[in-house]
Formats: sequence, structure tokens, C-alpha cells
Amino acid sequence: MLLPTLAAFQAENCALALAASEVMTGKPCDPALLKSLDFAGRQEVLRRWPLWLLDACINRESACQLADSLRALNVKDALLVLAVPDDKDPAGTARILAPFAGEIRICPVTSVHYRITESQCRVLWNLGVPVNWCPSMDAALADILCETVCARDPARQDRPVILAGTTAFVSDVYRWMQKQRKAADSVNGQGFPAGSR
Repeated sequence: MLLPTLAAFQAENCALALAASEVMTGKPCDPALLKSLDFAGRQEVLRRWPLWLLDACINRESACQLADSLRALNVKDALLVLAVPDDKDPAGTARILAPFAGEIRICPVTSVHYRITESQCRVLWNLGVPVNWCPSMDAALADILCETVCARDPARQDRPVILAGTTAFVSDVYRWMQKQRKAADSVNGQGFPAGSR
């Protein structure tokens, strides 16, 4: 049975839920139900090539789960965009994900309830990966879209993009993608496919 997620722990959770349901009801579950599952913002593939992966990852534990999938996909030299609030675990998240990144960009979210500051760059500078502050998530993602999808250099076009941050970041990414989808024709269909959020 295939699930619409890269996360092994999600598959394990589904298997456990299916087994529990079958024990409780005495009937086998309909596999078609699994195809309708939605793992929004949980190791969600937004683009297949170049890979754009979105995860609501805000601490070391959730970063380890994402790292397992990145390792399985052999992700290297990714552009990592982090939007982890200062009061969560931005340093732990970045330390786990840095081995997969060629560059880290820190950006805020639109929600005023989450504080994400430029001071994170100073904390993360010793990870051995360039860390940059982007004062606007929209600008950061637009730059990355141009650097990867619209790049004239084929080597740059292959560069994966990992988007990791709070659930408000996930919502902001979805909003940004809606705007990009409208403009996809202007970049020769290189925006986000209609099936993505």
C-alpha cells in the first residue's frame, strides 16, 4: 500500500491505526481510504524536480524525522529555508538539517505570534554552512524559485529546496504558492503544478 508521504513514521502510524481499526471492527479497512489521506506540511513534496519539500519542523526530534527522509532521498547541497520561532529549537533544527544543506536562509513568518529574528544567523554561523537572513519569506522563496527552477545553469536547476518551519510558515508557503501558480505561465509553466497546494 502506498501513502502520500515520505515520512516513515507516518507510515508506521497508519499501519498501527489500520491494525487497531481492524481489531476493533473485525473488518478489514478499505485501502482506498489511505489514498485520500492528506499529510499537509508533513514532509510534503511541493515539486518533484527540482525537489521542493515542506515540513512543519521546529525542533530536534522533528528534524531527525525529516533528516531520515532526506538521507533516503540522498539530498545534498540543498537550499534550506528555516522559519523556526526563537522560542522553539532553531539551533537544534538547523544542526540536524545542516548536513543536507549548501546554504541556510532564515526568514520570518507573517503571523505576529511567532518571533523569528536575525539573531538566529549569529547562533548558526558555526555550522559550516552559509547562513543568511531574509527579512521577507515571499522574497526569499521568489529568489529561490529563480535560482533553481528558472536558472539557466542546469546544475543550479537540480538543487533541492527544503522548507522547514512552524505551521504558520506552512500556511505562508501555501499562500505564496497560490500567487506563483497564477504567474506560472509567465515562467513557461515552471511554477508549481496545479495539484500542489
